[in-house]
Amino acid sequence: MSAVPERGRPDAAAAHEEALGAFSRRLAEALDLPGLPRAAAERAAVDPLYLHGLVARRDAPEAVARLIAEPCGTSLPKWAPRPTPVLIAGAAYALARWAAAGFGQVSPETAERRRRACLACPELRAPGGRAIHRLVGATGGVCRLCSCAVERKAMLPTESCPAPAPDDPALSRWGEPRG
Repeated sequence: MSAVPERGRPDAAAAHEEALGAFSRRLAEALDLPGLPRAAAERAAVDPLYLHGLVARRDAPEAVARLIAEPCGTSLPKWAPRPTPVLIAGAAYALARWAAAGFGQVSPETAERRRRACLACPELRAPGGRAIHRLVGATGGVCRLCSCAVERKAMLPTESCPAPAPDDPALSRWGEPRG
């Protein structure tokens, strides 16, 4: 739980630590590791090439160990802004769900149907400068409701659209049952 100061506003530092911890645990699970050093988790949260290297080599424990052992420093790269804790926590949970499902993808037809629905959605916006969006390569748009990179999320069998279909609230805009 994040700390709440007397004025009732969330403590940003505590929220950041909580989100980074969740991201670190989920990434360690996805990589089949008992844990992940803080410096590696911080770098993975903001450095898309580093995260890609870890995930792409997840079946080669020696290569993952070499990447983790690389000097990450105790601070984030100079170019990287501090990640938004809520977005990192959401990404960590999505990564964990995807890992638990075996890193599979939906069929190309399903992915295309989902992408078309996202591109026609009024909640779609251009990707901003947030580190998490650069991390996942959000080039086709970001959902205003869930902050996900729609072209990436549409491929994941473990994800769903948060918006109801205009003509049937029991379905999402993707035409799938809402959970």
